[in-house]
Amino acid sequence: IATEKSPPFRPHSAVFSPAGVLLGELSSGGLAPSLGCSIGMAYLPLEHATIGQELRVRIRDRDFSARVTKKPFYNPSTLRQAATAP
Repeated sequence: IATEKSPPFRPHSAVFSPAGVLLGELSSGGLAPSLGCSIGMAYLPLEHATIGQELRVRIRDRDFSARVTKKPFYNPSTLRQAATAP
């Protein structure tokens, strides 16, 4: 989930560690209107796939902050936002 204002995350966008190490790429992504931010799914090395892990997503040659968040991004019983958006 994006932690700052960014363009919508898109498939094949590169995912980096905060130190700039390439970790993988998004398998899917887009704008989440109910959260007001971008979300994406990526396969990551296990050591970088922990909840709360800070990441960078490269879109159009710019890096944007993101954080690993547990699914679902909302509370299904109340349909309220569960993830913290920017």
